[in-house]
Amino acid sequence: MYSKDAPDVVHKWYMDACREAKLNTVTPSEEGRKAIGKVGDLFIINADNLKQKLSIVLVRNPKDRGTIISISWALK
Repeated sequence: MYSKDAPDVVHKWYMDACREAKLNTVTPSEEGRKAIGKVGDLFIINADNLKQKLSIVLVRNPKDRGTIISISWALK
């Protein structure tokens, strides 16, 4: 999927949606993102509840500064 919005905007939207759906979320720390050199360009959200697990990866598109969105979903 794709969004014209910047990755930080898309990240906030998905975090809010996960919280509203009562999913537990885990994201890498800023230090972890600094270690791979992608602060502001890469966001990862791992979310789950008793029945399902999601992994959401957001990467800045270098061509137009929008966001490439990848979502993996599985039942537990």
